[in-house]
Amino acid sequence: MTTPTPAPAAAADVDQALTLRCTSSGQFLAGIMAAGMLDTLARPTQLPADLFPDVDQAVVTAIWNRALTVGYRAGQMVAQPRWTPENLHRLKDALAEVGYVHMGALADRSANTLRAGEHPADVEAGRVRGEHW
Repeated sequence: MTTPTPAPAAAADVDQALTLRCTSSGQFLAGIMAAGMLDTLARPTQLPADLFPDVDQAVVTAIWNRALTVGYRAGQMVAQPRWTPENLHRLKDALAEVGYVHMGALADRSANTLRAGEHPADVEAGRVRGEHW
């Protein structure tokens, strides 16, 4: 068995670029698949049943309705000016203090997304989104 030869430094840049391209292509295909799921089911309300075909439809519907309520409320909360980074950091600390460290980390991440240019998706591999290779 031979030992692989390390790639030259320039290959690392190519590797990163192609990895990002693969990720982007995968996301594109995921969008097509999501649209295909809806197209074959005809109604968005049928999506949860498609995900959990072995679970009682009443249970799936109850969970789906709860999730929709939470999502709707979360949307309202984000639109309110009181959801500033400072308040979200305060909530992060309150969650972490009672042992909900991972939930606190989510609040902290959301706080960071409210500052322009600091969202994790805004910067990829040292370049700002929207710039081209």
